[in-house]
Amino acid sequence: MTLQAALRHLPRAGLQGSVFFITGSPAGSSDQLERAQLLCGQSKRAPFKQQTVCSSRNPGHPRAPIWRGRLLSNESLRAVQELKRASSRGDDDRLRSVLKNRVARLLKFDLIAVLNELQRQNECDLAWMVFDIVQKEFWYKPDEELFLNLVVTMARNKRIEDIEKVYELATSEGLKPQAGFYMEIIRAQLAAGNVHKAIKVYEQLRDAGYPPNPALGNLQKAIERTGDIELANALKQIIHAEKNYLETNGEEDEAIDEELTNASVF
Repeated sequence: MTLQAALRHLPRAGLQGSVFFITGSPAGSSDQLERAQLLCGQSKRAPFKQQTVCSSRNPGHPRAPIWRGRLLSNESLRAVQELKRASSRGDDDRLRSVLKNRVARLLKFDLIAVLNELQRQNECDLAWMVFDIVQKEFWYKPDEELFLNLVVTMARNKRIEDIEKVYELATSEGLKPQAGFYMEIIRAQLAAGNVHKAIKVYEQLRDAGYPPNPALGNLQKAIERTGDIELANALKQIIHAEKNYLETNGEEDEAIDEELTNASVF
């Protein structure tokens, strides 16, 4: 009797536990036993375990947050990638095509997200191009935060001329920058070694009506490093006058205002 025939009679003969005695053949009994046990559901092999791989990225969902908790949509992500690809290849025609046919067609929040992502990646030239598109949108209004982000990006990449361009553009649109806007420009000018330009920006900050600022301490140190003793002494007089201004808690004081005016020799 063959093994298959014996297995068909197992339920009636009650031989499930002694299959290896049926064939009577010592040779290959181990293989036959294993096969019989497999057919009877008695295999000793470890059961198959299905592995599940978890991933934090889902191709059907946007990227992780990059700006104000907003997600970078797939359209915005593709726009950034295509802009960088065309720029790296020096393909001006392709770059203009992407700006016109993809970037300019984005919705407001997607367009702002593209601008901020390019700034985050220090793509200054591309950021300027996208900012130009933003200014042409019907919903655009002069926003200090947009200009401030540009200033920070340009300062981080030591592009002083672009910083001055941003400031001129902001003032030409009737925007009155806050004190922090001026401070970023002062820091950038000092980092570039442009002490006199930094002083000029500080005077613009004071002319805009803002109270004295601790930035003068950084200006004084920068001037002392240049070796301009006369300018450093003049700045010390301003610092002394503005310390007195601060001690009055910002109250109007004609004597202090006169002292500040006399001390300003730039």
